[in-house]
Amino acid sequence: MKKAEKDLLDKTYGIFKFKVPSQTEINGALALSGESTVFKKVITYEMERFYDVISPPEEGDWLMKHKEYGQTYDEYIRNSVIPATPKKDVIYLVPLSYGDNISIDQGFLTGLLYICEAYFYGMKVKILDNKIDLKEKRVSVKMNYETNKIQFNANQIITILKKKLPLNAFCLISFTDQDLYSDNEEELKSQPDENKEDEILYNNTFCYGLTMFKQRLGVFSFARYDPLFYFKTPNENSESQKQKELLTKYFFILFKRACKVVVKEISHMFGLKNCIYYKCIMNGFNSIEEFDNRPFEICPVCIRKLYTNIILKTDKYINPRVQNPYIIFDRFVKLRDTLQEHFPVIFENEINWFSERVNSLQAEI
Repeated sequence: MKKAEKDLLDKTYGIFKFKVPSQTEINGALALSGESTVFKKVITYEMERFYDVISPPEEGDWLMKHKEYGQTYDEYIRNSVIPATPKKDVIYLVPLSYGDNISIDQGFLTGLLYICEAYFYGMKVKILDNKIDLKEKRVSVKMNYETNKIQFNANQIITILKKKLPLNAFCLISFTDQDLYSDNEEELKSQPDENKEDEILYNNTFCYGLTMFKQRLGVFSFARYDPLFYFKTPNENSESQKQKELLTKYFFILFKRACKVVVKEISHMFGLKNCIYYKCIMNGFNSIEEFDNRPFEICPVCIRKLYTNIILKTDKYINPRVQNPYIIFDRFVKLRDTLQEHFPVIFENEINWFSERVNSLQAEI
């Protein structure tokens, strides 16, 4: 094959020639044999209407540059389940501060709490009582000269979090609105694939976050998800109606991105790997634009895996293949009601989706 032809193939299909999975492969990944009829319906009823099979990658997309093997349900059960137990069933959210500078205000934090309670319905979600002050803990700070903004050392924050992990914690997620950097990139790159986060999480000058999956710890920065990160912030005290509307619009974008980051990373801590079957929050991403195009909801394959874990914790089923379907239906209802009550503007499309999903299943089951 001539080089020009190979370059064209690489540009068209990606370096790893990603192939969209067939319906047979998707059914194999779901592995629903042996489950009750009702459970199968909750997972798959009108699947083609509500879930889009993943598309071939376009130039610059995650699947153009990364080899993803996916993760079937059977592979998840064999290798990747990180069990939640009645004694370790709390998802902790931890806002970071720096002296008197509170990174995340109470409204933002409460919003994340509501989202996680609904998204991981069946788990407990709490805000850690012991606040973490990065200044008091003497976390290293440096200036990023490309952005002229300060950055905190993510590795040191992880070390602090290890000592703060409560005994009843399933996982602990901390976050800040300040930029982060890692002083040990080589260690990150040398980690086994199953312990790595999406490549977007780090580069030479900053990191979006740092995770230790086996210890169920993570620190994430929302800074670069802010549409105003690279621009001068509009005057918050301005009386201009246009300025106020602009700030509100940008806040909504940031909050939605933050919600997607948090639920994706918590899902990884449950042992879910990047998804290759449907358009799903668990898809990898190479850019903010690609991330924005990911749906808020997880797909049938991923919810199958996630709720094996949560159902086992909640209902104490001995056989993971005989599952209670109604907790998943209740989750759809909880998400619809939570988004409708608290975030009707930010999640308008998602409210419509969950409402239609609930109506569809309610009539069927």
